[in-house]
Amino acid sequence: MEAQLENKVKADKYYSAKSDVVESLTFNDLLISKSLSGFGIVSNIDIIRHMNDTLLDSGLEFNLDKIYAKNNLVNKTRGIEIDHDSLTQYPSITDQNGNILYNPHSLRFNRVAGSFKIDSLANGETYGFIGFAATHRGYELAIGTEVSICSNMCILNANNRISTFGDAKIGDVNAIMKRLKEWTNSYGEIDEQNKEKIALMQSLDIDENYVRKIFGKLYELNHTKNEEMIIGANMLSKTQKYYVNNFYEKEEVQIQNIWDLYNAFTYNLKFENTDFVNIFEQNQKIGDFLLNSRTKNYEHYKLN
Repeated sequence: MEAQLENKVKADKYYSAKSDVVESLTFNDLLISKSLSGFGIVSNIDIIRHMNDTLLDSGLEFNLDKIYAKNNLVNKTRGIEIDHDSLTQYPSITDQNGNILYNPHSLRFNRVAGSFKIDSLANGETYGFIGFAATHRGYELAIGTEVSICSNMCILNANNRISTFGDAKIGDVNAIMKRLKEWTNSYGEIDEQNKEKIALMQSLDIDENYVRKIFGKLYELNHTKNEEMIIGANMLSKTQKYYVNNFYEKEEVQIQNIWDLYNAFTYNLKFENTDFVNIFEQNQKIGDFLLNSRTKNYEHYKLN
């Protein structure tokens, strides 16, 4: 049976009730779900609605970008576009004959991710974003800059990535929602800091030999137990292939500075290109690594 989101929701493709396995729950079950580790009684839709309300209260100009959802062990990533009204007015999922199959609020995916685009202070080349990811590990939020031409997310400060787990853990869901409020209240300052860091990355010229050293150092860090791994082996391999196919020995398109190389990595660090887990972490850490490789901040990151 094929189904599609109608009314104010657009789907990238038809949903198949047979192959795209989803769990149908009542709205009450969704709100009081305790089956996912670290989620407690908070549902994914609650997080999105709370973020939406916080941004509305801030006075920032924003819109909700695609929401991506999938179940554990299912490699297919599905994108759903939902506008603000749909957060409170749920349209139905129907088949091609118009028969209602499910209501979106009664569908639960194990993994949900997406972002709010912030148009305030956008300069044509970049705009702000606040991303969210809910996985089996818990909840993550990140604030950063997105590149207009390619939609690459850029998380340029370790303080701009928070979660309910791991190295960026600051507490429970209430703690990260409190931090979200602080972010929106100081968005102008965060945006200025991001733009300054982008300008610095653009000023640090590199050549092809330097790029090769970068990849070599990252592979070395992946296989050295006493060093911190910056980016996973699979993502590193994908980025290297992307670099070879799009830049290597192409005179008309060359990576010229740290900012260019960072964008080669963030091209694959998108919700539609990889698993949601660790996207924000790898994004932020690869940016720090590339910048520090040209500074004196972290000597153990220096290239030979």
